[in-house]
Amino acid sequence: MPPRIIAAAVIVLITLAATPTAALDCFDHDDVLRQLGETAIDQDLPRELCVVGDAAYSLGLGDPFVAIYDLSDPAEPQERDPLPLPAEPTGIAASDDWLLVAVPGLGLVRYDLSAPLAPAVDDTLDLGLELNDVALRDGLAAVSTIEGVRVIGLDFAIGMVALGSHDTPSTLASLAVDGTRLYLATSDHGLLVLDASDPTWLQPVGVADFVGEPEEVSARDGLAVVTGRYTDGTRGQVSAYDIASDGPPLLRASTFFDHGLHGRAIPRVVGPDRVIITSAGTGVHSYLVADQQVERTGFLPGSHADFHLGGNRYTMLSESRLQSGEPGPLPAPPLEVAGAGEIAVVHDDHIVSVHDGILTVVQVDAPSGAVPIGSLDIGAPNMTRPSLAMLDPAVYVGNTAASIDVIDLTDRNHPQPVSTISLQAIPTGMVVADQVLVVLMRDWGLATYGLADPLQPQHIATFAADIGADRGAVALGDQVLVGTSGGVDVYDVSDPAAIVLADNLPDRDSITGLALAGDRLLVTDRIRSTQVWKHDADPGDWTLQGSIPLSGQLSVAVGGAAGYLLDGTGEVAMLDLREEGVPPIVATLPTRFVADTYLLADDDWLGVPRGTDHRFYPPPCLLDPTPVEPAPPPSGLALEAAPNPFNPRTRISFDLRRSTDVTLRIFDLRGRRVATLLAAPLPAGRHEIDWRGIGTDGRPLPSGVYHARLTAAGSAATRELTLLK
Repeated sequence: MPPRIIAAAVIVLITLAATPTAALDCFDHDDVLRQLGETAIDQDLPRELCVVGDAAYSLGLGDPFVAIYDLSDPAEPQERDPLPLPAEPTGIAASDDWLLVAVPGLGLVRYDLSAPLAPAVDDTLDLGLELNDVALRDGLAAVSTIEGVRVIGLDFAIGMVALGSHDTPSTLASLAVDGTRLYLATSDHGLLVLDASDPTWLQPVGVADFVGEPEEVSARDGLAVVTGRYTDGTRGQVSAYDIASDGPPLLRASTFFDHGLHGRAIPRVVGPDRVIITSAGTGVHSYLVADQQVERTGFLPGSHADFHLGGNRYTMLSESRLQSGEPGPLPAPPLEVAGAGEIAVVHDDHIVSVHDGILTVVQVDAPSGAVPIGSLDIGAPNMTRPSLAMLDPAVYVGNTAASIDVIDLTDRNHPQPVSTISLQAIPTGMVVADQVLVVLMRDWGLATYGLADPLQPQHIATFAADIGADRGAVALGDQVLVGTSGGVDVYDVSDPAAIVLADNLPDRDSITGLALAGDRLLVTDRIRSTQVWKHDADPGDWTLQGSIPLSGQLSVAVGGAAGYLLDGTGEVAMLDLREEGVPPIVATLPTRFVADTYLLADDDWLGVPRGTDHRFYPPPCLLDPTPVEPAPPPSGLALEAAPNPFNPRTRISFDLRRSTDVTLRIFDLRGRRVATLLAAPLPAGRHEIDWRGIGTDGRPLPSGVYHARLTAAGSAATRELTLLK
């Protein structure tokens, strides 16, 4: 396998045979949790969810109402009329009979759930105190206040009644109910357990430490879990406690997790040894508690707020949507390994990276393991933006000292320096093309070196050229493609002693990276969409195939049959490279990492450097690189739309040469499916469909650019649509 080169502005070199295939439909995480349906929601910042039967209720930050969802058809969850409130509620809990909502200035409001999708106010209890949280299970209800906790009687003829109480001098963050016991997460005690066998007289059972600031607690089946922030404030902590006995809680194990910068991490104990934690900043984490340790077994990244698992259905509350489906395993969690740097090269099952003058070799067998196996102090000054290339067994490291260090990796456990090559200027990039090392030097030009012996590069020639900041460089045969402020320059290096500027792929002034996938070139752009170019070996020309409907992409990588695009928010879009032309987006991975990082990719993993570590992700859905022979596609498949731009309606039309199954979907610029206009068999002939800018949920979509994608018998066509309002 030839090496793939990834730089800080992303340089990638790979050869990959592209094979046409049917579109892969694995949007979001269908293959993981077997998602059946979803619906858009009115809550911009949802934060808490509870589910009773076929009804779900949620709270949102700043929302003075309780949202209600009908889950009777998991394939099509529906949002119902919300419950209006005079203020933003602070807590919610539900049982088969009652829905309890804590409302500032009003107290505890009880709703009768005889009609779960239309709850009716049944009673209100004003305790004269500010309510923070509410818990309810098996007929035992409790609320937390600024003073402590109160048990609430629900089945009295006169309505709700305040029963026993317990004052806590510390801040009470959250509470849970299990059986006849209350579990309180407090700033001073960690986990405080109260016996409510007599609900009028609460008795302390015991406490257990939590190192850090507790935020949430969940308890059931003999297991209690507390989440919060560690004492340093930068990491999340999860602690598991044994509560099976009648005695005080016993700490079983603790571990750290990626909490994120905002929101809380909500635990849901789903069995005697399992817990699911939803962190708004990172995603959904699953943990196994066993043998005095808490082991993370799965991870679903994204802006998720809460997760409910019950029976044969899961319900997940996320940013702007609610999903439902059949439960299944979460994807394997990312593997974090030390050794990331400002630049890295992937070769076979190894990563070679450079950070602060230290070269590190990492052996990767993701997701089962990855470990640094060798390092070398290069000692070069100002190694803040190095460049890197490799031709086994040599690796070439360029630095701001205007030189290249040649390193021998014959023994990858013990990298050895070989020589240093002096240059006329600082190298901004390097690429190997047909046994020739091509060095790009800013404000100077290009230099070529023969690699008959990779450990002994021999200077061939230097050429003047307009080389600016590093925007990516790749090699295909005897061509070297260089990203510039004026597009992509194509150099003919068939004669390394006489390099010729052969072509320019224009109309790009904000290029951030290049990647090759077989005979296709992906060009990412900081402002505009990612372009796809196709190479014709004879006569060697490049033809623009189209654009991927994403903008603001900062880096790109290719691994196996998948391509990956990273944007400024830290979200990675996954491309199916098995399709000819413009590869479709088939999944997204919100990593939430810094915007100016780069990507590493191989056949069965995606690597994202995070600080001085690597984080390896098994892709949301692996793409089988095995060629798949589709049925012969309808020839001349094309998609038309008029008027375009449009308001309020556009007519989308296409022709079919033969009868076939057809899908027509609408996607936004983030690659998210917002509407399905057609999914049915159609006869041959002309077909027209009107679209009025309405999304899947039946609501008007905001003005902007969308992409209509038509698929039919393995062929696909895309048309950009502009909705004006």
